[in-house]
Amino acid sequence: MAYQARDHLGSGARQCLIEAENEARALDDDHVGTEHIVLGCGGRRSCDCGRLAACGITRDLFRTQLVGEEGPSPDGPISYTPRSMMVVGLGLARRTG
Repeated sequence: MAYQARDHLGSGARQCLIEAENEARALDDDHVGTEHIVLGCGGRRSCDCGRLAACGITRDLFRTQLVGEEGPSPDGPISYTPRSMMVVGLGLARRTG
């Protein structure tokens, strides 16, 4: 479902989801969660992550909190959690709405 919805998002949102999947695999997680989406968006220059940084939450600090979660990451398509699917759905609704 996420892969189909991703095709209907703008290029920036699609790239964030691709980066989220890359982050999940790099952390050897077996899913893409909202935490991976935050990391995927945080790696983009066009993303405004200033509010997190103002609170002292850097991308590196956020990422270190995720090390040690369950894995292993699958070789093929990676599943999205229900909450991350909701985020994808909200992005799609905003684009089409």
